Formats: sequence, structure tokens, C-alpha cells
Amino acid sequence: MNKTITRLFSGIICITAFALCAGSACKKAETNCFNIQLQRDYRNVSCPTTCPGATGCDGKSYCNACVAAKAGIYAQ
Repeated sequence: MNKTITRLFSGIICITAFALCAGSACKKAETNCFNIQLQRDYRNVSCPTTCPGATGCDGKSYCNACVAAKAGIYAQ
């Protein structure tokens, strides 16, 4: 009986993981636009504190383009 429960539980985990990866979380990982050189270039830059908002190439919202660049993400 323990083996049956273990197999059932393992199957539920696999189905849940597959369902989660069908969502946006796994798709964002596939379209990773992180740029290490951009992050290095902005490492010591003091970004303005104004937050007009900027959308990064990763689809996330950032305070401004400078903050996104410090994270290694190009913003629009």
C-alpha cells in the first residue's frame, strides 16, 4: 500500500510540475534577456529616484530604465 501511495503522490507532483511549466513562469526562462555586460556597466551608476515605470525585455516592471539596467535587463 505504501508503494501505491508513493507512486500516486509522485504522479501528482509530475502533473503539477508540468502544469506549472505550461504557464508563464517557464516561458519567461526561455526568453531570458539578461545581459551581464549591461549589469556590469551600470554596477556603480546612481539611478534617479523618479519612477515613471519601465518595462524590461523580460516583461517585468522596473522603476526606470536605469534600475532595469542595473539588473542587467534592457527596458523600453
